[in-house]
Amino acid sequence: MAAIKDVFEKLNNAVLWGEEGEAAKLAQEALDAGAAARDIIKDGMSPGVQEAGNKFNDGEFFLPELMLAGEAMKAGIAVVMPALLADAAKHGAESAGKI
Repeated sequence: MAAIKDVFEKLNNAVLWGEEGEAAKLAQEALDAGAAARDIIKDGMSPGVQEAGNKFNDGEFFLPELMLAGEAMKAGIAVVMPALLADAAKHGAESAGKI
């Protein structure tokens, strides 16, 4: 699990600094290491984008840096989305919007 934790830390930094390609590569690396898609998003990417938001609020980041962090997270999510959907289908999750 230490290896996955290291990947999550690198992924967090890639998202924080808006490195789209690195975020996508690290998201795939985390999947390959056996991390759950949900954990990759929650523990690997969300902290980075939250920190970018905090830096924006503190005046350390400006809108371009904040947008780059969002784009990097989007690139990572694009990699894990198929695994996330497959996991949801495997557990019989249905759309919350179905009446």
